[in-house]
Amino acid sequence: MLGAAVCSPSIREIAMQNFGDKRYWNKGYGSDTIWTLLRHAFETLNLNRVSLQVFESNQRAIVVYERVGFKLEGRLREDRYSQGRFEDTLIIGILSDEWKTLKEVEA
Repeated sequence: MLGAAVCSPSIREIAMQNFGDKRYWNKGYGSDTIWTLLRHAFETLNLNRVSLQVFESNQRAIVVYERVGFKLEGRLREDRYSQGRFEDTLIIGILSDEWKTLKEVEA
């Protein structure tokens, strides 16, 4: 499910890219995968930030990312042409402190 990750140890950050096979949609695997990645990033690697880019039309993914605490950080306006129209790419991220707060609420 995880496609690629680029880690910048000097600034304690990782940028990731996901993809998922439709056969595994609606089974909770996406949320579980992201939750596990965040736990590893913040608790094991001691990163400060995890970010990613997602196409505005990918509402399924956006819902998952928001559910696990990602926040909108920016927007690349009409930077992608798909299915006969331009669309935005959203830049979203989560910080270590935000993760800790969410984790406490979940417990």
